[in-house]
Amino acid sequence: MKIRELYLSPKFQNFQLARHILERERSYEPEVVECLRDALPTIEDLRNVLFSAHLYENQQLFDRWCKALESGVLRGTYQTTPQPIESSITAWHEAHFRLQPSTIYIISRFRYKPFCFPLIL
Repeated sequence: MKIRELYLSPKFQNFQLARHILERERSYEPEVVECLRDALPTIEDLRNVLFSAHLYENQQLFDRWCKALESGVLRGTYQTTPQPIESSITAWHEAHFRLQPSTIYIISRFRYKPFCFPLIL
């Protein structure tokens, strides 16, 4: 299980932060899940919160974040009862986990355009 799938796949609707971001869903416009839309209306807002210390201030987002970590779905983890985030993961893991869903939209929309150098004789 990849971190981005845990937070972005419709397969895990209880933890999903945004929709239509993964490659197989690209035919739709990306959007924040409905239950988070009041506080975070756009993907840009969600990404900004994930990159900031404000993640802890948005209770609905933080609850989804922690429930996913405590679910035992990620490889090498097991289901736990609600606990402080520092009991679930290290600061390094948290930084890595925040980076995955917040950058996947940027990466998924990027298209490499090859540059052809003119042949010089």
